[in-house]
Amino acid sequence: MGHTSRRVHRTIVAGLSLWASALLAGCGGGTGTDPGDSVLVEGTSRVAVTSSGGGLIFVPAGAACHFEASYDLAMTSGDLTWSVCRVHAPYDDPASFTVETGTRTLTAAERAQVTGQIRAVRVTENSNCGADKNLLQIAVDSPAGHRVYGDDFYSCLKTFDLYVDSNALTQLESALNQLTLAR
Repeated sequence: MGHTSRRVHRTIVAGLSLWASALLAGCGGGTGTDPGDSVLVEGTSRVAVTSSGGGLIFVPAGAACHFEASYDLAMTSGDLTWSVCRVHAPYDDPASFTVETGTRTLTAAERAQVTGQIRAVRVTENSNCGADKNLLQIAVDSPAGHRVYGDDFYSCLKTFDLYVDSNALTQLESALNQLTLAR
């Protein structure tokens, strides 16, 4: 490889590295407040997804939890922290319900995948009024401040100022849950 070819190769590699760093750091574009905007805005440092349980699932009296879950991702380091209600064995036994907590650092591939899924969570103007799904929300910390978005499945309740696409938020919550199992 000649001198010029090496310089071109280094320039391409440096450009790709810069692009990948911006992707992982959360460069999303938009303000995160207009319909169609991603919640992943430039400089996002933290994303937290919370499920308050809900839906039409019976939980026996005395259970330690009621299908709640929280996932907190530090975008720069890739550290994922969680607290998840897990059910082991019969659903009618309160002892089957336990809270599992943990922390792990995501691999570069996992970070890239979850960053793409966060980017897919977009602000909507929907006015849905569901009744049979867990209550999800996503919080995003960025230079613009701390924003909390509700799941537009329940947007008719007007609990939040901003709502996001229910399907994308549900897929993100599922992906984060899977990452807690891959230890």
